[in-house]
Amino acid sequence: MRIILRTVLFTILFLILQNGIFLLIVSFLDNFPHLNYKNGLAVGELISVLLVLILVSILYYKKHRTNRIVKAQFQIRTVILFTLITLSTLFVNEYIRSINTEISKSTLEIDLTTKLFVFVNIVVVASLSEELLFRGIILHTLSGKFNMFFSIIIASLLYMVIHIGLNGNTGVGLIRHFLFGVVFGIIYLHYGLIYSIILHGLTNLLWFVSKYENISIISWSKYELYNKVILLAAVTILILAMVYGFLKDRNKKENSIHL
Repeated sequence: MRIILRTVLFTILFLILQNGIFLLIVSFLDNFPHLNYKNGLAVGELISVLLVLILVSILYYKKHRTNRIVKAQFQIRTVILFTLITLSTLFVNEYIRSINTEISKSTLEIDLTTKLFVFVNIVVVASLSEELLFRGIILHTLSGKFNMFFSIIIASLLYMVIHIGLNGNTGVGLIRHFLFGVVFGIIYLHYGLIYSIILHGLTNLLWFVSKYENISIISWSKYELYNKVILLAAVTILILAMVYGFLKDRNKKENSIHL
């Protein structure tokens, strides 16, 4: 119980730190009148997340000092399974976005400079910092004390909490973050941090192009039955991946007990 409380407090401190840095930077950027409001917000958010990424990277380095890089498996079977899970995740992500009117009412209009800052922040920096924090540190710590299922649920709930209110995330949007936190956790524990970062970056990229470029990989008005069949297949693949990961983790622990 103590480790869960410490993990929750660590997440709260992370939120306070990031938002505190963000507010300080935005206040400082107000002194530069040539920066418009949206540019100031985008730059402030990027810098704050970059600083947090540096801090989280240091913590991750200390956590994995004896094994600094989580090795990624590059066997053909692993790549094929990861590709299937990735395609399934992206499809489910697009479906949730299409039904979530809270975040898909309109395309956001911003200038090219702001769009570049947002792209780097969301697709690159946020993916790195969130995976290092929630999978590389939090999930890694929890999985050392608890079983895989419980560890992933707790880490995913914390991952969902930090997204409350961001980009209109309430209700369906938060469920999306929780579910993908579970998927990222499965990927991290069984394939490595590199794969979870790649998958996270791809889901954020899909969100970016749909929100800022008005590009969708799925046309739900056309081929509706076809899309629903693929959606069912995608959800099935993700469920099987989670069940497989849980069973594999349990068998591994049972074998270690017998030894």
